[in-house]
Amino acid sequence: MTTINEVKTQIETVNNAQFAATTNTPTKMNISSLKSTLTAKTTHTHLEATRLGEDPTVLMLFSDQFEKENLHYLNYPEKRGYVKCNGQGCSLCAAGNKPFTRILMSAYNVINRQVEVLPMSEANNPNALLPQVLQASDATEPTLLVVTRKGYKYSVELRPAPSNLDMGQSTIETFNTTFDNGEIKLNSIYPTCTNEELTALPSIQTMLLLNGHSEAV
Repeated sequence: MTTINEVKTQIETVNNAQFAATTNTPTKMNISSLKSTLTAKTTHTHLEATRLGEDPTVLMLFSDQFEKENLHYLNYPEKRGYVKCNGQGCSLCAAGNKPFTRILMSAYNVINRQVEVLPMSEANNPNALLPQVLQASDATEPTLLVVTRKGYKYSVELRPAPSNLDMGQSTIETFNTTFDNGEIKLNSIYPTCTNEELTALPSIQTMLLLNGHSEAV
């Protein structure tokens, strides 16, 4: 039989050997390759939604591709926030929580210097975001969108991009490669909850009962 002390000794021996191997064999790299390594690890493993407010957000569209996602908004004591609709048989739909659609576009945030996801409703009125953003798709030169939001009213000002401004070309190229390979999707900014996880919430259980469902769907 092997004692605990013997196992500890074996682990320490392996760890010491691994540490010696990594410290005694330095890897030569230049700054450029280090930057590339960090970019590959951090740039597109996690997407963020663009947060709009009264302070201007400066964006540039670089793709004509978009995604549509059906969502629910949860405002219950146990859980708050957006989740994806589970489609046919969705527990939230059965509970009377109506889904809504968001159009998702990728955009380069000039201030934050990162690719983000711009969620927009399908509303088509003068104060809605989507019709104002679509104006930029007609531009023949690089165009910046200066976006502000006050309540449910959006304002989008189109400006020509200064020639000396960093437009994040390398960041965009890396994102496009990742996106085209299917390694990331724009709807990844929203969580997915299974019907089982949702119906385990007491508030959802109550709503299901009120809507005539005696059992979890």
